Amino acid sequence: MNNNLIIHEARTNEEIALFWDKRNAYMREDILPNCTMGEPITKEEEDWFFSQEYADHIMGLYYRDINKLYIVFFVMDGIKIGFSIYLTYHSEDGKCFIIDFCIDAKYRNQGLGKECFCLLKNRELKKGAAYFALNLSNEKNERFWKSLGFVKSGNDEYNNHFQARAAAHSAMRYPYQGISRFLHCNVLVQPADVDCEAQGV
Repeated sequence: MNNNLIIHEARTNEEIALFWDKRNAYMREDILPNCTMGEPITKEEEDWFFSQEYADHIMGLYYRDINKLYIVFFVMDGIKIGFSIYLTYHSEDGKCFIIDFCIDAKYRNQGLGKECFCLLKNRELKKGAAYFALNLSNEKNERFWKSLGFVKSGNDEYNNHFQARAAAHSAMRYPYQGISRFLHCNVLVQPADVDCEAQGV
């Protein structure tokens, strides 16, 4: 584990603005061009992801008190090398839902993505997270998350057939609810008792 790698929670207006710059670039460069799972994304859905309405929705989750959304940066040697946004449903079943998780391109394929997830996981376990869940957009990120012990729990309402208890917490409680079908498919979950070290991190 890289001892120079830390999680830093975005708090200032400047940090939140930087998050949106990074997130929008991530959507344009990584997610939208490489979405191979679920229904094809429409122009209307694509526009929504860059709209003020969408940003207001996310920031509403960030500023609320219960089950709030966190914006965090992964920082190595003082340099922000990636980010994540997620929220943990402490008032419900303890699911930590990872909405976005990105390592900057120049820092990929060095094992840092796995280390960053372990930092995030340990942070949320201390707060009471029971398990971790996310949705997929392509086969590459499916391989990455499965390498960390995530397993497919089923598909959501758009692809039918939930296959496990964890997947029953569908897009109905997911902050992107009703936005885009490509983000509402192929749900992966990782139980809290899966050890990061055991996954070769």
